Amino acid sequence: MAAPYPYGAPPPPPGPAPVAVVSPQFCAPYVVPLTVTKKAISLSEGDFTVTDANGAVVLRVRGAVFSIRHRRVLHDAAGQPILTMHEKNHLTVAHYQVFSMHNRWEVFRGDSTNASDLLFTAKKSSIIQLLKTELDVFLASNTAQQVCDFKIKGSYFDRSCAFYLGDSNNMIAQMNRRFTVSNVLLGKDTFGVTVFPHVDYVFIAALVSSGSASGACSPVPSSVGCRLYRVVLWVVLRSVCKVIGMLITAGRPKLGPFWHSLHYRS
Repeated sequence: MAAPYPYGAPPPPPGPAPVAVVSPQFCAPYVVPLTVTKKAISLSEGDFTVTDANGAVVLRVRGAVFSIRHRRVLHDAAGQPILTMHEKNHLTVAHYQVFSMHNRWEVFRGDSTNASDLLFTAKKSSIIQLLKTELDVFLASNTAQQVCDFKIKGSYFDRSCAFYLGDSNNMIAQMNRRFTVSNVLLGKDTFGVTVFPHVDYVFIAALVSSGSASGACSPVPSSVGCRLYRVVLWVVLRSVCKVIGMLITAGRPKLGPFWHSLHYRS
């Protein structure tokens, strides 16, 4: 018979270390389901709403209006800024000296964009990605960026992606894109996110709303789709205005005698 523990009951085994990037207060000991919805009608490109399982708003993301630099600010339910997300475009040289655009998201604490407040950066693992995509996330302390601290793997066919701790199979969250008739008609994007226990859910929500993870499960990133939508809308409106102008011009000779007859009758 084993001897009893000399100081009473043995201590419980240590739990998993929390994955806290923004703050430990955002690490819950249970699974956190979130729904991230992009606004259908917005002047900016980055307006998102994050709700919990009960439909209550826990986070809001607001994009800059008419800004050359893509900047988004993540607020809590009370409207206080938690993170600032800034997209940077880098022109890199690929094989055969072909220049290609390489997007990088930098995320800062609060409403700052100072280097001292940088929390993490996210970028594609490789420039050319077809059916599947991978993104690397580096913490600010990882200045060498030789090995990623987190990785996002997405599939266009499955319309889903998973978040991993480093370059391993240790999954910390997963996300799937929801397609409904109303979303298609209204032009909304809705993502169902499952954050695993002891994982910073604000960190995961920032990756989704910044476009890093949402673009990983969509063949066309949301920012690019928004720009294409605006271009198409502008072309259609311009064409309609031209047609109306042509109809008015063509109808003037016919309307002229009519207006003259009304003038003489009066």
